[in-house]
Amino acid sequence: SSDVCSSDLSRIASCSIGAASVAQVLPAMQQPVAVRGMATLKETKNRLKSTQSIQKITASMKMVAAAKLRQAQKSLEAGYAYETASANPVKSFDVEDWKPKNRLIIAVTSDRGLCGAANTYVNKSVNKLLAEDASNDVKSSLFVIGEKGKALVARNHPHLLTYAVDGVQKGGLNYSAAAHIASLAISTGSYDAITLVHNHFVSMIAYETTTKVLPSQNALEASQEKDAAYEIETVDEGLECYQEMRLADGLYSALCDSATAEQSSRMTSMENATKNAGEMISALQIKYNRTRQAVITTELIEIISGAASLDKAK
Repeated sequence: SSDVCSSDLSRIASCSIGAASVAQVLPAMQQPVAVRGMATLKETKNRLKSTQSIQKITASMKMVAAAKLRQAQKSLEAGYAYETASANPVKSFDVEDWKPKNRLIIAVTSDRGLCGAANTYVNKSVNKLLAEDASNDVKSSLFVIGEKGKALVARNHPHLLTYAVDGVQKGGLNYSAAAHIASLAISTGSYDAITLVHNHFVSMIAYETTTKVLPSQNALEASQEKDAAYEIETVDEGLECYQEMRLADGLYSALCDSATAEQSSRMTSMENATKNAGEMISALQIKYNRTRQAVITTELIEIISGAASLDKAK
């Protein structure tokens, strides 16, 4: 009956904290829930669910990046072979002391984000080269590969951008795409030097941004041969074909190298994001449990205090 319940609650109140203590404890227990700006129980629960969903997504992206990384490493070996073979004839020319008057900087970036600071490092290297060219009175032009690099250059150096290509990695990297990009780069103008800026894959957890200078046709024509290891019958046509082949080989190697570094950076970033999400979930779970406990305790104290007041009134 109601009398029995009221008396039982009254005895619980008097035995535990007393009627006077209830009035003092009640505001203190209500304070964590009633403070302005603090997340309510429902908001904390929704945030917990969303963080758990994000953790599942980042864990899946890490697995996908690891699979793509293994595939990219196979293409990387072929890219190195192309570049090594085409770089040998350059050793017959004395191009070390060649000082260019105008330079084409080709920046290799990714089409997608969520790969750490890979694209940012390439952008910093490009800015450093532009500053050096400006101090040495060298005219610079930019040729960008990748959607992310195009956005960065368009925001910082739109007047230097000559051409931009994206979507190169869709459907997998191949030599024909690198050869096509090389033809586009050469068609943008006549340059004394071409510099490739891309991320170089070091290991599964490390990469570094490198710059690679490729001598142009003007540099090869102006230099003198050191030996007769390579004999060019038609200098103009031969050097023009060689320059395009050398640029295509260098681009293919840079694209493979950059793609491998991108996947390794993405795998590391998603692993860190998954770990951070797990730590956030633990913190939110503790916060949710404490908030829920405070709400339940407050409701119990209100019931006990009300019952005690009714018992006194009788």
